[in-house]
Amino acid sequence: MSAPYHHSIIPAIEKSEVIVQVLEPETIAKFIQEHPEWKVEGKNLFVYLLSKVLARRWISYKKMRSPINVLRHHPEWANVYNRLAVALITHEVNGITDLGIALAKAFHDRFSKSP
Repeated sequence: MSAPYHHSIIPAIEKSEVIVQVLEPETIAKFIQEHPEWKVEGKNLFVYLLSKVLARRWISYKKMRSPINVLRHHPEWANVYNRLAVALITHEVNGITDLGIALAKAFHDRFSKSP
């Protein structure tokens, strides 16, 4: 397990610092069980999404700006036509953290409503 680092999740609202560290495998497994579209690949949370309507997917990209900015956690994503691949890792600790889980849930909320 990597050393934790300090990260302010919502700096404009809450000035308190939280310690971000790699999650225990049981916590990650619980998230995967609740969100089976997500997988663990190496040290990343990973999802591969298909969208039937390209324009709707771009609307979802716009909706992701807020959680990405609030969490200050930026996904690695690649898209080709109607396919989107998203990988989440917290580079500072080289693993999956609460930040990755929170962003994955935001992706789930937005993309599960798109065709």
